[in-house]
Amino acid sequence: EVARQSQTAETITQYVVKLPRGDDKAKRTALRAVIEAQNVQNGIVFCNRKREVDIVAKSLAKHGFSAAPIHGDLPQSARTDTLNKFRDGDLQLLVASDVAARGLDVPSVGHVLNYAPPPRDEDYVHRIGRTGRAGREGESITLVGPGDEKAWDSVLALIRKDVEEIMPEGLVDALESLPEGGDRRRGRGSESRRGGRGERGGSRRRRGRDDSADRAEASGTKERSSRNRNSEELDPAPDGNVGFGDNIPDFLR
Repeated sequence: EVARQSQTAETITQYVVKLPRGDDKAKRTALRAVIEAQNVQNGIVFCNRKREVDIVAKSLAKHGFSAAPIHGDLPQSARTDTLNKFRDGDLQLLVASDVAARGLDVPSVGHVLNYAPPPRDEDYVHRIGRTGRAGREGESITLVGPGDEKAWDSVLALIRKDVEEIMPEGLVDALESLPEGGDRRRGRGSESRRGGRGERGGSRRRRGRDDSADRAEASGTKERSSRNRNSEELDPAPDGNVGFGDNIPDFLR
């Protein structure tokens, strides 16, 4: 039996930054503050989703940091070019997904920054193992918002170590000055504006949608959900979708 890797290198100093709010705007603000406070010369920023990789890299670049994304959706030539720039010291920050960082071997990475604890606790060990290699010292910093506490507790249970909590100077005040709700509230507003082109017509059309159709749709969804829970048979997929056929894995049932 192969046990999960749970040991972190002694050459890595681990820190955690616990944030009073965990929306994207707060996370990106905290990430920039940490990079400046810890004097990060070069580092890898790990995100849990490919969408976050692109957004975080773009945000860092917008605020004057030398940063670029690397994930599986990018062409191989783009990934190779980005990685070479990072190895050569022409790129300060590599923003990566776990998949893209597999097999990544850059001995002189000074910092690993976790935008959030990973979904799988053992991935934390793999992530921070990108620094502190070949006898060099390194640092890892993990951002933990209110919604990340459970995942972070799982990490601590795995590594069985106390991780020092830090807070960059002025960060709490900066977070308190941010608009409540962060990007999510603005995102919804942007969608409304795109739909109505700044006019009220789009909003009126949405409000005028047939309520009976909504109720029928909700009722049909509940019936399908109930039928699928009580039966091994699934509803047929829409035309053109390719599914598992008769070979549906048990965990999808």
